[in-house]
Amino acid sequence: MKKVFYIFVFFISFYGDLHAQIPSITDSVDALSVVIEPEFHKNCSNPLPEDFGAERDNALVQCAVVIFKNRSVGENIRKICLTWNEDISINTDGYCLNSLLMMALDKVGKNLTAMKQESNRIVGNDFIKDVINKKIDEIQEIPSIASPKVEKPSPKLRLQVETSTPDTNGAVVLTIHTNADTSSLKVNGEEQGGRPDGTYVIKKVARVGQDTDYVITAIDTNGNIDSTTITVARQSVSQSPNQSSVLKPEGIKRSSTRDAVAIIIGIENYKRVPKAEFANSDAKDFYEYAIRAFGIKPENIKLLLDEDADDVNIVKAFENWLPLQVNKGKSDVYVFYSGHGLPSSDGQSLYFLPYGVDKDLLSRTAIGQKEVVAALIASKPKSVTMFIDSCYSGQTRGGDTLLASAKPLTLKAIANVYPSNFTVITASSNDQISSSSPELKHGIFSFYLMKGMEGDADGNKDGKITAGEMQVYLSDKVSRQAMSMNRKQDTQLTGSL
Repeated sequence: MKKVFYIFVFFISFYGDLHAQIPSITDSVDALSVVIEPEFHKNCSNPLPEDFGAERDNALVQCAVVIFKNRSVGENIRKICLTWNEDISINTDGYCLNSLLMMALDKVGKNLTAMKQESNRIVGNDFIKDVINKKIDEIQEIPSIASPKVEKPSPKLRLQVETSTPDTNGAVVLTIHTNADTSSLKVNGEEQGGRPDGTYVIKKVARVGQDTDYVITAIDTNGNIDSTTITVARQSVSQSPNQSSVLKPEGIKRSSTRDAVAIIIGIENYKRVPKAEFANSDAKDFYEYAIRAFGIKPENIKLLLDEDADDVNIVKAFENWLPLQVNKGKSDVYVFYSGHGLPSSDGQSLYFLPYGVDKDLLSRTAIGQKEVVAALIASKPKSVTMFIDSCYSGQTRGGDTLLASAKPLTLKAIANVYPSNFTVITASSNDQISSSSPELKHGIFSFYLMKGMEGDADGNKDGKITAGEMQVYLSDKVSRQAMSMNRKQDTQLTGSL
């Protein structure tokens, strides 16, 4: 509308000057043919009439409607052209010139300097040029008319939330930013009010020993809504990481080399049953402890992890590899197993579950406890010490069901399996879960077994750790850690103290 107003004022004033003095303007018709007709043929479907006159002029006006893609502009051109033709006896020349100038002015828009350049380029008559330039100068002095404000669509509301780490009292700070004038902000349904800058700093207290969720919902003044959920974890004092929750094998005084052999097995990622969390870490770290604390040569250690710990490789380790390493009656043998275990259907024996076990075909795909013990006895070692971080309850370390029909193994059945030169320490009793800890990143039995080997289990501080001392230490540490996880776990010792 602003452009049409300028054009209308320009031409109404322009008509009066032409009425006073009208020169020959036939050259404007030539300019019209050069400028308008190409646009006409480019944008209009009908050809221009051959003869100059009202029919041709009307065709040009109709073409302007198409070119401008705005019917109101075209209609204004028509009205001004008709006024021109009635007020001055200029006939078709004036009519065509008017159409030409309308086209030129619309093409250059509000740039008045460009208007002069375009008009001077098109119009050949000097008098017409002077009149046009004069009227353009007058247009510059007309106060501008404000264009109607076009409302832009409001941007999408977006929430940004930062949280502090809970302090010892559980206090946490939520710093919230929105990208708009916010009319409402709620945290877990509690209204915080509106803020023009959309910035909030809110203090909360997180629950101890668990995760606390904060649901944050914002509404801006345009009605846009955004929502997000922030989770804050607050550990209890007993769960806070400290130096005692980190293994330090490098701190162990290395034992002198001994005549000893070890088979270490860790199976975390099973092929067909749920994973045993952190079992690989248990086995890998125990490898270092076996070298440092027990004085075992690396070449005398067989380490089997995940897919390498399938049923064939485990059997080969006990029946083929072990006898070649053992000096009969002289070598001490250590066995470490971290993974899943299950009792037999009658509850009288234990299965160690290899990597590819099928829980529906235990007798064919699992390895029986009696089979392992028989292979150990056959190698005729001086002594055997077994550390078993597995449970017999039919559940995983995370508490999920491994086998719903599992019957608990009786302690009497376990004791009857081992000869007198065997010492066996297991992670839990027959009906308990052998738990793992995300904080410790180990099975809790394996973790405290290795902490005990660092010297923590040496109750009388004589530099030696007996099986009895280890059992006392493990009974305290493992049960306490399990209690902090709302579980019960009691280590078991079978054999010589």
